Amino acid sequence: WQPKQPPTNPILSQPVKVLRLSYRSLRSLTRKPEWNNGQPQINTVGELVEQEADELLLRKNFGQVSLRDVCERLAEHGLKLKGDT
Repeated sequence: WQPKQPPTNPILSQPVKVLRLSYRSLRSLTRKPEWNNGQPQINTVGELVEQEADELLLRKNFGQVSLRDVCERLAEHGLKLKGDT
């Protein structure tokens, strides 16, 4: 017997570039911490969905337009940011 694991979306292990984000949004997410107000680099979709909107807005060059871009692209795959309802 093995415990049941919740089904996982295969896109979660994919790089964030598969979301086809704008260049500005993608650059802000993947920028190294020392160039991004100390915020961690986000490389996969799984890492992205673990972030809250407020955390993303702390990133350099990441504002409301980038946030909307990310949320729309995640929604296309049935995903959303942590804390979004």
